Amino acid sequence: MPRSVFVFWDNSNIFISAKTVARGFEGDSAYYQIRIDFDHMMQLARANRPLEYALAVGSVPPPMRHVWNRMEQAGVQVELFERGTESQREQAVDQAFRSICTCKA
Repeated sequence: MPRSVFVFWDNSNIFISAKTVARGFEGDSAYYQIRIDFDHMMQLARANRPLEYALAVGSVPPPMRHVWNRMEQAGVQVELFERGTESQREQAVDQAFRSICTCKA
């Protein structure tokens, strides 16, 4: 029987990196046009294994609310933080992952 999988999704690392790669391949306009297909990313992460737990961490901008809603509908726990300085937000994201990993260990 396949082992269960835990998914930890740091949205800024995934989304900002995708935007940067798109710009490198397609030019500046691609930076603002990139989209991440959440369902396919989860399929890739799960690799036909049962999902034990999933956590997505990101920030609150209202235009992104539909993304967080979609993740929650798929059973992903979502932790959101207000945008502050980059170092404050990254610290909060890292702390969220640390606290959940400690609880699940």
